[in-house]
Amino acid sequence: MQDNRNKNRRHSNSKGRPNVRETIEDILPSSQILEKFEDAVPGSVDKLIKMAQQEQEHRHNWQERYLASHNVTYRVGQFFGVAYNAGLLYLVYSLIESGEKALALNIFSINAAIMVFAILATTIERKIFSRRPSRFNNNRSKRKPQARGDQANRGPREPREVREPREPRENRR
Repeated sequence: MQDNRNKNRRHSNSKGRPNVRETIEDILPSSQILEKFEDAVPGSVDKLIKMAQQEQEHRHNWQERYLASHNVTYRVGQFFGVAYNAGLLYLVYSLIESGEKALALNIFSINAAIMVFAILATTIERKIFSRRPSRFNNNRSKRKPQARGDQANRGPREPREVREPREPRENRR
């Protein structure tokens, strides 16, 4: 049978106080937390800032490469789409000249339906992917919307305070 004692035990640091975790939603933690890092390990703040700068530079380079390859792929697709439709129109014209009007009409109708579908799909895709996604928290859509005036008057966000965990129930009175 598995021993669950370690799972149920509160983890603590070397001073016997429980560890407190805080979720950080920005690239760097607040200045209060950075001061605690610097006190604990001298030079750690400089390393964190350098690491954040490197990560941001890497992300920007990756996005530029992705957008460049996407643009090339998009243009190549447009070229082949035009070439395909020009060839198909030539085929339809040849069929009409040879007396196969019914077959030409069927081929043209099928191609027109495919083109309408492709145009609708790319239009919808552009609307969906042109929105900038939330960078840190994907659960923001679950929040209640606030009036625009409330958001504008809030000012800068204040850093969160780290709360100490409550004592176990048996020690409280």
